[in-house]
Amino acid sequence: MFFNILHNFLIEVLLSGKYNIMLYYFEGRKMKEMKKKILVFGIVSIFMLASLSAASAIEIKKGKNTSETNIDNICLYYGEYTEHEDIVIDGNNAFSSENGVTGGSGTESDPYIIDGWELSLIEIKHSDVYFVIQNCLVTGGSYFTIHFENVDNGVIDSCILDLIKGSAIGIALWENSNNNIVSNSKVTGDGKGIYLGISLGHGTNNVVHDCEILDLGDGFCLGDLFSFMCTKNIIYNCNVHDCIGGVYVNHAKDNLFYHNNFYDNDKNAHTCVVGCDSNIWYYGFEGNYWDDYSGVDLNDDGIGDVFYYIDSKNIDERPLMKAYGSPSTPVVKGPSRGKPGVEYEYIFYSEDANDDQVCYRVDWGDKTEILDWMGPYDSGEEVTVKHTFETEERFVIKVQSKDVNGFESKWGSLAVEIPKTKMVFLLLERLFQRPIFNNLLVWR
Repeated sequence: MFFNILHNFLIEVLLSGKYNIMLYYFEGRKMKEMKKKILVFGIVSIFMLASLSAASAIEIKKGKNTSETNIDNICLYYGEYTEHEDIVIDGNNAFSSENGVTGGSGTESDPYIIDGWELSLIEIKHSDVYFVIQNCLVTGGSYFTIHFENVDNGVIDSCILDLIKGSAIGIALWENSNNNIVSNSKVTGDGKGIYLGISLGHGTNNVVHDCEILDLGDGFCLGDLFSFMCTKNIIYNCNVHDCIGGVYVNHAKDNLFYHNNFYDNDKNAHTCVVGCDSNIWYYGFEGNYWDDYSGVDLNDDGIGDVFYYIDSKNIDERPLMKAYGSPSTPVVKGPSRGKPGVEYEYIFYSEDANDDQVCYRVDWGDKTEILDWMGPYDSGEEVTVKHTFETEERFVIKVQSKDVNGFESKWGSLAVEIPKTKMVFLLLERLFQRPIFNNLLVWR
């Protein structure tokens, strides 16, 4: 880091021409052998150094949100809800307004829509028409909260499922349910061990992505006790935390898991002792984040150098060193030199892999109070802050970002020099006291 800062500063000096500082020291008659103009240029340069203020602040765009909000108070909210009786649809012909359908015709281009309800249960059976359940708050109370049985072509999107009323399973894709999608949804409970977040029983080619599961027994449960019919499903970009088990695999094979974050669970992954076959735990060069992973990353590519072992047939060969979707290390820009007591502007920004909003905290490095989690701001939005350094020394500004899921970035930094000018003036004073100085303004 030091050599990078030094390198960048020297390049700026050489290319910008801002700091053309030439110091010459001459003794006795050597002075007469040099051109007077060179020495005068050196003295003028010293004056320039003594009076140098910080480099001009970069023109920056101020963030739109200037309020300070604790990120822990940010709530997930998908819309307004209208109370509705439990929805039970059995067969393609049962999709009707009485059963909560708010639009659509059941085709791929115009699926049935079930939207905006607050209720205890949604159950769909024996259906292969296209439909979307969206923006619903499902509070549970029966064994299931959302249940598919022998269902194809369904979508669950932007729903909140709360199991605190006693449901055992949040979302269940069971009994030969194939080609369904669960996305952008949240399943939460009260931490009791019998509850399951999202259960894939008999099913193929289902996709679950960008979901959050917390405070449950097992976050994901794949397979059943008797058959290998849970196959070729894909689970990615999900956060599973504060559960007894993050993911449980039982009689399931050839399923793909990647870019999921498993953290703060009693056990992140476990499998059935008998009958668990191989699944795939990475895609391309990246796998999943496991907070109990103890491996190292010697080449600093973000991927652990050793495997994350679940069992002999289930191994994440590309474990992530930090949570997927964590914001990038903040870029910090602004004056790298300045004067004490002068207010300067600094800009920073960070980009989130999932385009989530981010908050920032700033450590000025001068023992002033840390600015703790300002925001939230849009991903990549430039944020401007002002600060005054009161003493003459070297400071390192550090900025860290955190997204709305609580994932934190590495610290970004910028070194700032508030130089001591007294020594420069002392040098000038001594220089002017030299007898040879009287000859400087005499030109031949």
